[in-house]
Amino acid sequence: MAIIEREYIVDLSQIGNSNLLTNHGILELLESIACYHSNLVHLGINEINETGFTWMLLHWKVKVFKRVLYGDSITVKTWAGYANKFYTLRDFEIYDKERKFNLYCKF
Repeated sequence: MAIIEREYIVDLSQIGNSNLLTNHGILELLESIACYHSNLVHLGINEINETGFTWMLLHWKVKVFKRVLYGDSITVKTWAGYANKFYTLRDFEIYDKERKFNLYCKF
């Protein structure tokens, strides 16, 4: 099980009135790293016509421990868990710049 890790900077489109990362912003980050992981294993957006495979984030359970501010550096991790013919479970974690755990998500 490979763990994929990427650094991001919290962007303007990902925050709310309080300048904190919103739920929508969190899902945008999770989608971004899931796409990145799919590309690494040649099942990404560019390969859909060749492979006939696609994916979607269908169901999620997110636990947020702390929200980060606009401009903060964060690390997002993901890995695939159980897989069968029809679906794969995927886990995510988000850490702040001090590597403190901020979020856990299970799809």
